[in-house]
Parts: sequence; structure tokens; C-alpha cells
Amino acid sequence: MRKLVNQFFVWLCVFFISSVAYASNNPLPVKFGDPYVLLASDGRYYMYGTGAGAVDGFCAYSSPDLVNWKAEGQVFRGNIPGSWGVANFWAPEVYELNGKFYMLYSADWKVNPTNEQENFRIGVAVADKPTGPFRELSSEPLFDPGYPVIDGNLVVDEKGRMFLYYSRCCYKHPVESE
Repeated sequence: MRKLVNQFFVWLCVFFISSVAYASNNPLPVKFGDPYVLLASDGRYYMYGTGAGAVDGFCAYSSPDLVNWKAEGQVFRGNIPGSWGVANFWAPEVYELNGKFYMLYSADWKVNPTNEQENFRIGVAVADKPTGPFRELSSEPLFDPGYPVIDGNLVVDEKGRMFLYYSRCCYKHPVESE
């Protein structure tokens, strides 16, 4: 449990530091939403996000210090022959496991028998390096609960068990808020 708490604390610190650095001195001259920062085993930080000029996929940036960022280009592209995702690629998160890099992401699924307005599912892509290229593991989403889902987050506990947390798209049943 202590290891899990420590990992969460490190992630929280990285997120806070990167948010402060981004807000005070925007190192990226592009629109870049839903950022996710990975501290890889090579000691560098890698930031993945939505936008930044990526075509049906995601770009990445690398940094030695969370202040100075280098564009790594587009690291994943969906909506290619054999791909399950067709549009609206967003919210990538990358995890390093057993020498590989796994990207969880959301996209509109090409299978849409009920003609949903939002037809998001979660996919997984893999690469040998944090800068890609990432390739889909399957020609289908990771799972289909029967309703749109987004924002996959992976948690690994102290026993090595993996859990996937995600959000349900609720465009049909919105909740009023501020």
C-alpha cells in the first residue's frame, strides 16, 4: 500500500509542477489539452495530450526538467485501415510496464449500431519507446460496456494487480452544475 501511496504522491507532484510550469511559462506554442506526464525509466518526462496539430492521434513532448520541452511529433495515429477508432481521439495516458510503453486513449468507435451521438470507447496502443510509434493492440476497443466510455486510467496495486478506471459519457443524462 505504501508503494501505491508513494506512486500517487509522485504523480501528484509531477502534475502540480507541470501545471505550474505550464501556467507560468507556457513552453508549448500550440493548443494541447488533457495533458498527461510520464516520468520514464530513462529519467525524462514525456507529455502526451489532445491536439497540438496531431491528425487522428496524439503528439508528445519530452523534457529533462518539466520546464524546457522538445516536440517529439505525432506518436500515434488512428483512423487508418484496420483501426477501430474513426474520430475524436483524446485524453491519452502512457504507462511504462515491462520495458514497453502502453497508451490508453479514447476515440469514437466505428461500430455504432444505435447511432449514438457520442460513441467513445477506450483503446490500447503499444510502443518500444516513449516517443512511439504507438500501434493499436487490437482492431477493436479494449471492451464494450454497451455505452460510451472515456478517460481510461490504469492503477497497479502493491500486488501487481492492474485496475482500469474510466468515465461513462453521460450526454443523454447530463447533470446540472456550475
